[in-house]
Amino acid sequence: MAKRYNLSQGVQDSFEFVLTDPDTKQDLEYTIRYPSAADFEPSKSIDAEINEIRKKMEEETATDSQKQEYQDQIDKLEKDKAKVFFKLVTPVGHKVDIEDVLNRVNVVVARNFNNMISNELGK
Repeated sequence: MAKRYNLSQGVQDSFEFVLTDPDTKQDLEYTIRYPSAADFEPSKSIDAEINEIRKKMEEETATDSQKQEYQDQIDKLEKDKAKVFFKLVTPVGHKVDIEDVLNRVNVVVARNFNNMISNELGK
């Protein structure tokens, strides 16, 4: 008899976390759905575009003003990429958008969020 694996057994489809709104001091609960390969499709093209811009930045002929323009383009694309990820996040019992809260928390809380995401998604 062949060995058989059930790769879905015991796998959760989401996880939850809490952030304290810095303005209201209210604890806000969120659920994040683990992404599928299809969820990452839009970010692949964004990554490719960022890589092309980085190559232009590294060219010896790039001026400081061009490098700043390229960095601005990268920053915008990184925000677009984050929006793709934020679609996986659902508020629980409230309507406060995760992006709004993350833009208002201090950098340590934002770093804790990024570390949590890295740990959960294995990156």
